[in-house]
Amino acid sequence: MNQVYSFRDVEEEPYTICRWLRATKFKADDILQRLAENQAMFEKAQANDFYPKPDETIGAPVSVFLTQYPFLPIGSARNGCPVNYFMAGKINPEGIWSMTTVDQLEGFFWWSFMWKMKAEVRKAQEQDPDFVRMEGINILDLKGLSSSALSSETMDVIKLSSKVADFFPETLHCMLILNAPGFFSFSWGLIKKFIDPRTAARIQVFSSETKGIEALKGLIETSEIPEDYGGGNISTHDAFAKQAANPALLRQEVELIHVKRAKTTKSKNVWNLQKDESMSVSVYSRSVSGAKIVAQLNGQAVSSSSASSEVVQCQWQPAGENHGGTKPLPVCVELATINGPGMVTMEVQDLDNAQRAHNGMSRGYFLVVGDVTKSLS
Repeated sequence: MNQVYSFRDVEEEPYTICRWLRATKFKADDILQRLAENQAMFEKAQANDFYPKPDETIGAPVSVFLTQYPFLPIGSARNGCPVNYFMAGKINPEGIWSMTTVDQLEGFFWWSFMWKMKAEVRKAQEQDPDFVRMEGINILDLKGLSSSALSSETMDVIKLSSKVADFFPETLHCMLILNAPGFFSFSWGLIKKFIDPRTAARIQVFSSETKGIEALKGLIETSEIPEDYGGGNISTHDAFAKQAANPALLRQEVELIHVKRAKTTKSKNVWNLQKDESMSVSVYSRSVSGAKIVAQLNGQAVSSSSASSEVVQCQWQPAGENHGGTKPLPVCVELATINGPGMVTMEVQDLDNAQRAHNGMSRGYFLVVGDVTKSLS
């Protein structure tokens, strides 16, 4: 029964029971079957205390992960519910898998519910002692989403998130889908027929950005809405950066660089360092082909701690009896520390050293992270 009472420290028992009964249309046998099917997955997460340290769970800072999987609660609605913003049009599977694995990502989603959501509900209860909803409002922004972006790897991430969410039924108060592209609006009419009517009634789809923002403001005070959605709250970019564990961090620069086979490319972004600032550069990748990566200050190479640290390539792990061969796992290389002032850029040269057996695996993607702090000198 621990599955049912996962939120016992922030939710009273009658509300918990009602959530589960509503989810199964008040069929007790269906609840028992659902619990039995999910028990093994729940016990695995429980044995890890539901992954209280997300940076360690993911294998990378949460603030970096959120630039590739932009989902975070920001502010609260008029009814007290926390509001989650998910910019699905900006989800980047190559960036995600450059720093983490499926097992690690599962831990992140457990943390999102068992630690992050509980913290948001506690915050709501502190502001209003009568707040009893174990619910959230989801804002799904599809701006920038293309049909080609809905790759199998993108869907794998979404399916995994949904699987963990299945342990927390009836926690959606409502959802606004903003900036829906034409292909989605057409598909939604078909999808809606297969969704439980109770759930479908909580979802509104807006192709018009103006009408979507109007609906947003109907649910949430302007002061609680992020700056980039026309409100007076912190921007989503800054909210992601605030998740960084290092309190000394001034800002965090992130770019996913792609280099073609046997080619050399430069970063699109130019990062400006002030004279009293220092940048620590790290690179994450699962590329099966290695690359020589050089950090540059004002166009000149910056020496790294060792020559080998400039070469970034995935590590390998046996895939198991049922998979055969090996599979690439992400690595993190601390590339260089750069002192300002100056303009920081990156140069990436593909070494074209992947084996033929690894054709079809991810190659050439490198997630570069620059942590900017005050210089010690």
